[in-house]
Amino acid sequence: MLNAEATISFFRKIEASYSGKKRIHVFCDNARYYKNKVVTEYLGTSKIKLHFLPSYSPNVNPIERLWKWMKERVIYNTYYREFEDFKLAVFGFFTAISTLAADSILGQDFRSRVRDKFSPINLLKQAPA
Repeated sequence: MLNAEATISFFRKIEASYSGKKRIHVFCDNARYYKNKVVTEYLGTSKIKLHFLPSYSPNVNPIERLWKWMKERVIYNTYYREFEDFKLAVFGFFTAISTLAADSILGQDFRSRVRDKFSPINLLKQAPA
């Protein structure tokens, strides 16, 4: 369960892993557990500085592209009579991509669809004068 306690525990593990750093930047979504009072108080004395992604930002969050790719390959245009079949298809997808050869067709598709290269949207564009 993700809550304040689990979030702080996670942050402590990050700080322990990067104990030699003066500041640790963490980019995250806008989940409540990052913004609640207990976590905010903890961050007041922490090396961690949170940076929040825009509310809906699939262009800057690779996991959103992974979900989309999974839906295209497993869910769209497919009927699963039993929930167990659906579950096996989803788990099968993630099992398959965890063992992909980079030079395989599926591996190349994965690299082109789910990657860290992105073009941020300039939300602060000035209106034409």
